[in-house]
Amino acid sequence: MMAISVIKSLDVYCFSLVVLTIVACKTRGSPSSGTTRGKAFAALIAFNLLINVADALTILFDGIDGFPVRMLLYGANIFGFSLQAAICLCWFWYARIIVLPNKPIRKEISRLQAIPAVVCVVLAAASPFTGWFFSLDGSNAYHRGPLFPIEVGVSYLYVATGYALVLRHRANLSRQHFRALLIFAVPPAIGGVVQTLFYGVSLIWPGAAISLLLIYLALQNDLLIRDYLTGVNSRISLDFELNRKIAGADLATPFALLLVDIDNFRSINDRFGRRSGDEALIALAGILMGFFRKRGFVARYGGDEFAALVALESIHDITSTLDDIQDAVDRWNEKSGKPWKILVSLGAAPYIPEEGLNGDQFLMRVDKLLSLDKVVQPERRYRNSYNR
Repeated sequence: MMAISVIKSLDVYCFSLVVLTIVACKTRGSPSSGTTRGKAFAALIAFNLLINVADALTILFDGIDGFPVRMLLYGANIFGFSLQAAICLCWFWYARIIVLPNKPIRKEISRLQAIPAVVCVVLAAASPFTGWFFSLDGSNAYHRGPLFPIEVGVSYLYVATGYALVLRHRANLSRQHFRALLIFAVPPAIGGVVQTLFYGVSLIWPGAAISLLLIYLALQNDLLIRDYLTGVNSRISLDFELNRKIAGADLATPFALLLVDIDNFRSINDRFGRRSGDEALIALAGILMGFFRKRGFVARYGGDEFAALVALESIHDITSTLDDIQDAVDRWNEKSGKPWKILVSLGAAPYIPEEGLNGDQFLMRVDKLLSLDKVVQPERRYRNSYNR
């Protein structure tokens, strides 16, 4: 009977390892793999792979006599307890990177946050001599130690803090990513409850593997609908949203399309490096999101161009909106402290249903107005579309 139970448990771990291996292979070489976010996610996958192996070894050899087995079980349990706290810490850091992508992580703060995890590693390493987290009896059977709740408490502290960040800054997340992050702790939490009620059943880390698969699927969806560098919507999303608005357009619900281009983007790249060019793109995306997060739709149109779809109350809204964008860019230039400035051209047009333009035709019209602004407006002012 015991052998059947072990085989069933190993089946679960084999499934988890296959899932994690597939996710690891798929994420390697992706556009975000070299970013801080990508590295944090890769660490989560690697740690989960290792802890699933450690848990599987513990179940496979638990209660089998012999000194070599005893050493193997000590190593697997030390490794497993150490990784548990590390995984939960990585989850907290990953959640922070996702919800606050433009806020750098200070090393001294990170070291303080890691202290509880380091304490767990020390207590785990001492457990073969003290029995604090676990012990093995004469037949090499595993038993929980009196300080086991400390490991659980530290793990839940990291996870709960990550959840608090996600909920507090949910406006920074796409709907798909928000849901995936919310569900992260659910499968392992259910596995933990089952594991607590039925001693010997191990489902926490297979549950975590399912959670990482869900986050990976959300990430893949984000790569389609979001620009990975700036966080705004992608060109694919822009085409879909523009056609959707055109299909439902009428005089009662007018909207406008705005295009914004960084005129000196190549100069920033050539003189100050690509990192500065990326910073310029992220800064302009942030300015536009500040204007349109609640009343419009912002996307990266391509290269150094951005687009916004905005609901209109009056055709004169276009004039004031473009003025506000230009002023916001000027304010950013004054306060940024960068050795370069962002210079922009702007083009905009209201959609007029009677003209019957499709999405590509409407984009082409506004793109021409943007090009005209570059030539006719040397002081980087815009050309109003309705004066065409």
